[in-house]
Amino acid sequence: MSLIKKIATYFPHSLKTRLMGVTLLFLLLPTGILGYLGYDYLAGNIKKTQIRAVANVADMRFDQLVELFKTSNTRAIHFLNHLSSECKRNDETKNDQDDCLKSTLTNFIDEEGALSATLTHSTGEELTVGHPTSLQIKPFQEKQLVGFSKASSNTSHQYYIKICNESSLDCLLVIYPIKTIQHIFMANSGLGVSGDVFLLDANSAFITRPHLLTRQSNSESPEDHATQHCLTRKNAEILDTDRRNIDIIHSFRFVPEMGGGCIMAHLDQKEAFATLNIMQWRVALIAMTLIGFALYIALLVGRNIVRPIDKLCEVTHEIINGNYTVSAVVVGDDEISALANAFNLMTKRLESAFEELHGQHTQLEYEVQKRTQELFFAKNQAEEALALLQETQQSLVQAEKMAVLGGLVAGVAHEINTPLGITLTSASFLSDETRKTSTRYKDGDLSGDELEAYFEVATQSTQLSVINCHRAADLIHSFKQVAVDQTSNNQREFNLKIYLEEVLFSLRPALKKTNIKVQLSCPTNLWLINYPGAISQIITNFVMNSLLHAYEPNQCGTIRLNIIESINDRIELHYSDDGKGIPLDIQSKIFDPFFTTKRSNGGSGLGLHLVYNIVHQKLKGTLTLQSIEGEGTTFILNFARQL
Repeated sequence: MSLIKKIATYFPHSLKTRLMGVTLLFLLLPTGILGYLGYDYLAGNIKKTQIRAVANVADMRFDQLVELFKTSNTRAIHFLNHLSSECKRNDETKNDQDDCLKSTLTNFIDEEGALSATLTHSTGEELTVGHPTSLQIKPFQEKQLVGFSKASSNTSHQYYIKICNESSLDCLLVIYPIKTIQHIFMANSGLGVSGDVFLLDANSAFITRPHLLTRQSNSESPEDHATQHCLTRKNAEILDTDRRNIDIIHSFRFVPEMGGGCIMAHLDQKEAFATLNIMQWRVALIAMTLIGFALYIALLVGRNIVRPIDKLCEVTHEIINGNYTVSAVVVGDDEISALANAFNLMTKRLESAFEELHGQHTQLEYEVQKRTQELFFAKNQAEEALALLQETQQSLVQAEKMAVLGGLVAGVAHEINTPLGITLTSASFLSDETRKTSTRYKDGDLSGDELEAYFEVATQSTQLSVINCHRAADLIHSFKQVAVDQTSNNQREFNLKIYLEEVLFSLRPALKKTNIKVQLSCPTNLWLINYPGAISQIITNFVMNSLLHAYEPNQCGTIRLNIIESINDRIELHYSDDGKGIPLDIQSKIFDPFFTTKRSNGGSGLGLHLVYNIVHQKLKGTLTLQSIEGEGTTFILNFARQL
């Protein structure tokens, strides 16, 4: 609905225009979506069919070429196996045998259409017939059946096969002209007018010339993505441009039987996808027809709905001008007719209301005069009450100050709940462990390791109870100092890192219920002559404030406590968390007493207020807040090493 309202705001304020717009929207939007999906489906099928057709041509040429290579190898093997039995007879001289071999080889290359053939005996003797050419014969790779020579400016490509007889150790090398395979790549490629199929060697040089690139010589080679992909032993079909900068369908097949090389099949996309152009015109014609039909329906709906409303507006203007005798014409029993009936009834009631209103006007004038006299008397009474109220307000201000002080003292019970709870938990846990250990001792089942584990638990629980009892005492003392602004006398020398580790250790029961980690960075030999209880109170309130406000339940996070030795023998304590941060609009209020956003979750609003007072009154330092909502909060405390 919100989308329709946004679209409607761009139409004129005419109801008829808006109805037409909404009708057109509901008619054309689903029709357009269905039409687009149908066209996209048909276009995709046409493209897939044409691409598959090009791929089929490439596959067919690949099969024909490999079959030709296999046939040539088979005939050569058969010829070599029977050559010895035909010409190497014991009753013939060597010259007669050579003449027989030459004659037989000559007949073989004539039948094969080869350029030359070379027979190498096991003794190293060679016999060559035909028109031999100098070729660089390379060892065949896996699956390779033939090898190709490099073309030059004077000679074209040639290919050769080389086979050996394992029993006689004779080898036969047959060299074929390229025309032997050209019939496979003739102009009639089966790909229409713009189709073309040609063969590349392992160096991407043309073996058979593309028919549509008549200016290229055999030594030239294409430099397109399809060739690069094919020569990396890949077979695929892609849409790309050729050297003529024409969009074509590429289909390529790598030919390992020739030692590397590619069969490339091309077809212009314009010819291949010509059916799409026809379909686009048909879709456009159907779309225009649908738009015209939808426009007609929208006009019809708008006229039939708006015409009765226009007549009702004319009657409304007559009534505005004071003519209450007119009435709307009611035709039919639809919603607009019901509106006209209700409008006529409203007109009659409005006329009666105006008559009654005139009578009430006279009565109202009398009442106004009477009330004016009463208000003058009430004004005098209000002035007297205001004076009394001001006196009462002064008394309430003094009472509020005392209430705030009383509320501050009352918050002690909530603030000391955590250390006392930790102490109680530690004592209970120690009692349970002591009972279990005593039972096992009496039963004779207590081992040395279990006794050591009990001593460790007892030591930690006792230390935890002592620390939190001190924390509770320091907390009560801190609240008392804030309330009565007295001077403390518990200043002593202590190692800051060791003391902070003890404070964090005492907070472990609260931290272990969460996924929050605390990282402490402090110089090892940093000694202070200051108030350790005040620093403990500050850190405790910072941590508990972060656990209550900065993180959601089960959220992971990190609290960092970084101590820096500043200039002028001062200490900078950086406390930061990576929680949700403090909104900008309440950052100026967080140090106010009793201000909290978590009162329903146990927040008293006194934690940061106490920290602020301790820093400024007891430590004579400064406290700075840095917070970005969504990124975390940092408190920077600056105070003297020695007071």
